[in-house]
Amino acid sequence: MPEGSDNKPRYYWDTCCFIHVLDVHSRKRAAQDEQAQQMVFFLEQAFREAVEGKVQLVTAELLLAEILPVDDDHKNFLKQVKACPYIELLAVSRQVFELAGRLRAEWRTHSRSDLKTPDAVHIATALLFKPDEMWTTDDRILKLCNPSEGTYGELRIVRPHALPQMRLPDL
Repeated sequence: MPEGSDNKPRYYWDTCCFIHVLDVHSRKRAAQDEQAQQMVFFLEQAFREAVEGKVQLVTAELLLAEILPVDDDHKNFLKQVKACPYIELLAVSRQVFELAGRLRAEWRTHSRSDLKTPDAVHIATALLFKPDEMWTTDDRILKLCNPSEGTYGELRIVRPHALPQMRLPDL
C-alpha cells in the first residue's frame, strides 16, 4: 500500500466492478438503460480516481483468475490494475477461505440456495480487510445485506455510486 494512503477512502470491488470498467475500455458493451449508464459512469470515475491516487480500490487476487487474459484489451487492463499503487490485490489466505466456507454454509442454511465460491471469497476478503464500503453489481450479493442499512455484519455492501467529489454525468 502506498505511503500516506491510509487516509484515502477505501473501496473493495468485486470482480463484476472491474469487468464493467474493462468492457467500457474495450468498447465491448454499452450500458443499456440510464441507471446502468450512471452505474458505469460511477465505476469509471472511481477507477480514474484510484489511478490518480485520490481513492484506494482493493480486491482479492482472485480477480487475476476471473478476468481472463484472452486478448490485448484484457492483458493491458490487468497490467494497469497490477501497476497502479492505489489498486491493491489482497492475498487470499487460509483465513479468507475458512470464512468463505462459513459464509457459504450460512447462506445455504438461511436462503436454501448456494453462494458461489468466488462471491464468498470476495465477501470474506472484504470483511477481513474492513474497507469503507464493498461495491458490487451482483444482485445476489446485495440481497445478503440488511435491507434497511445495506450491511452484512459490519461490512457495508452497496451498488456503485457517486463518490463525494464526483460530478454527475449529463445523461
